[in-house]
Amino acid sequence: MEVYTIFGEKVKTHTATPATGTFNWNYNSLGLAPGVYIYKLRASGNSKTYETVKKMVIYR
Repeated sequence: MEVYTIFGEKVKTHTATPATGTFNWNYNSLGLAPGVYIYKLRASGNSKTYETVKKMVIYR
């Protein structure tokens, strides 16, 4: 997962290697200021790569 500011600056990169099947992950936003961010999530399996890009809001 890569996290970007709304201006396109990459601020965090996270990598995980889960076991086969469903994978749940709680994202720790420490170190990020409150605001709107864009995240890109990429997953590979069965010789296919899946990618999604979404917005997230961090507030405290």
